[in-house]
Amino acid sequence: MRTIFLFLFLALSSWLAAQVKLSPQAEKDYKLAQSYFIKADYRAALLEFQEGKKQVEAENKDLFQLQIGNCYLRLKEYPKAEKAFQSLIKKGERLLPSAFQSLSSLYIDQKEAKKLKRLTDKVIKLEGEQIDFLRNYHYLAVLEKDQKAQQKYLEKICALPKATGSDFIQLAQLAERQNEVELAVMAASYGLVREPQSSYKKAAWQILEQQLMGEDWAKHCEIAEKAARENQKPDFGLDFSPLKGAAPSSESLQLVHPLKAAELLQDTSQALYLENPTEQLSELIAIAWLFLGQHTEAKYWQKTSLFEVVYQEFLEKVKDPQKRKLFSHLALVGRAEGLKNLQAKADLMELLKGK
Repeated sequence: MRTIFLFLFLALSSWLAAQVKLSPQAEKDYKLAQSYFIKADYRAALLEFQEGKKQVEAENKDLFQLQIGNCYLRLKEYPKAEKAFQSLIKKGERLLPSAFQSLSSLYIDQKEAKKLKRLTDKVIKLEGEQIDFLRNYHYLAVLEKDQKAQQKYLEKICALPKATGSDFIQLAQLAERQNEVELAVMAASYGLVREPQSSYKKAAWQILEQQLMGEDWAKHCEIAEKAARENQKPDFGLDFSPLKGAAPSSESLQLVHPLKAAELLQDTSQALYLENPTEQLSELIAIAWLFLGQHTEAKYWQKTSLFEVVYQEFLEKVKDPQKRKLFSHLALVGRAEGLKNLQAKADLMELLKGK
């Protein structure tokens, strides 16, 4: 918790230095108080911010007010902190987002769900649906164990430019729980491309391995290898007829376990027996994107506006075989094995430099 507050504090301080012109005395007071805060001497920082607020010009008193609230927060004087932040939110001025984040943290830490909802409702009316505000709604939906609401708010979050790969992977987890396999695969793989080192990366890998490789992957590899040695077509005991018709719906075809994996294994011209499991998974991710891009009218895309806002552009981009291969490898560079796979491919490294 302290790390988060220190990060927000330093971020605001950097913004202050770049955007706000303080009088020499006010700047001196702010920097002294800032030094105390960074050293975790919050009482000394509080006194300096309070003194600085008395001296600073009226248009910059809000800067000191925000840090007074943060000092109270670190001192666990929560009613005083709440009052300090609420005064800034009430004014609806430039520091509203920072005050909102700090007050939200206070309510979350104190498990004040009703206050958090009232705060978020109020700020959205003032500022509209911004990503930090929507994160509060998602948090509340998690508390209420309302998966439908969780998915609703995660989809809204993911449609915004500041969404992270972790947001997409959390959406993938929800989609998988609801057996929406195509949406889960797309969100997990795209989330990894967007943020390969996401704290949720292991969850994404698990989703992709389960849905694209399945429990029978090793068995299918053995069947394919035996068929290749005997110059025969492998028989996996699977029905491929759904792949030969029109664009499938979620009811008629799931991607893939183990359908698409087996389809890949049928074509022995595609470097099927790769150096390591991560290389195999990257191949399957690339095929999954190709499949999803070819069936844009399928019913599973109608479940989310993300297709139009985010996925459509990405799937259009990865129609190019080299780009598709590059991004499928980028999705797995969070693994040491995946990073080595990418670095070993000179053509992809050259493409990456120009990306």
